[in-house]
Amino acid sequence: MTGVQTCALPIFAQMLQNKFDSWEDLGRNYLIGRQFWSYEKTKEEGHLFEDAYQRLLDMKSSPWNKYPWDMDLTDTKEVGDANKVSKEQQINGK
Repeated sequence: MTGVQTCALPIFAQMLQNKFDSWEDLGRNYLIGRQFWSYEKTKEEGHLFEDAYQRLLDMKSSPWNKYPWDMDLTDTKEVGDANKVSKEQQINGK
């Protein structure tokens, strides 16, 4: 992951917190979205995703059970300026 992508993670995490009520809600909506994306694929292998979803809910060691959904993300550290990639670097691939 580049520095720019890493810096955006807290922002995206906060957006998810605002859109969904819980880890369970996020996971269930992911499964529903996947059905819309490819109903045929879901018929073939959807049970694998349902199983993963259920394990995330049930396992005590799951991040869903270790970290509260509504944890405060306002003090999440951002990557320093030295790791940020400029537009020119992104365009030139350097």
